[in-house]
Amino acid sequence: MMNRLVSGLLVSLVVALPAQALVKESAVKSAAKTARSTSKAPVNVPVHEAPAPAVLSTEQLAIAERVQVGTSQCELAVVVTVRADAHTAGRFVLEAGHKRYSLDPVVTTTGAVRLEEVSSGAVWIQLANKSMLMNQKLGQRIADDCMNPQQALVAQALLKTPAPHLLDAPKDALVPLLPGKVAQEMVPNTIK
Repeated sequence: MMNRLVSGLLVSLVVALPAQALVKESAVKSAAKTARSTSKAPVNVPVHEAPAPAVLSTEQLAIAERVQVGTSQCELAVVVTVRADAHTAGRFVLEAGHKRYSLDPVVTTTGAVRLEEVSSGAVWIQLANKSMLMNQKLGQRIADDCMNPQQALVAQALLKTPAPHLLDAPKDALVPLLPGKVAQEMVPNTIK
């Protein structure tokens, strides 16, 4: 009798275990299906919140006036959008792909426009002919050779008439008459 009872329990366990596995498998499949269907919904992109400065300095506000807002096309089909932050004057929101950064102007010695988000290490550098987005913490570029329409015009103009090289003497500068001569024996540069 005991053998019958034990064998009956074993049979019921053998039948019940695959049924439980099927229930778990169907629950996993339905959860995956739900995750796929919800992934089509709009994604809320988290904003890296930088600590809000009490007040931006007048130098920072002057830099903010020079920031070019709008959409820029970058290398490798990356699109970067810069817009003014609606909540804080002088601060900007930059979106690149699925990332969003809240950037503050930083004073530079070169005159380039530099915006930073300290918490993430994001740095946006804007020159007359291009811009770039870098991750300062990782030491890598996120987006390079970014140009909005205004920067594209400057880049085209530089291709037609390049800026003088840093080491080239201006055309009206004095150059030595012969190599090794002293400065008093210099004549106007006639090299074109």
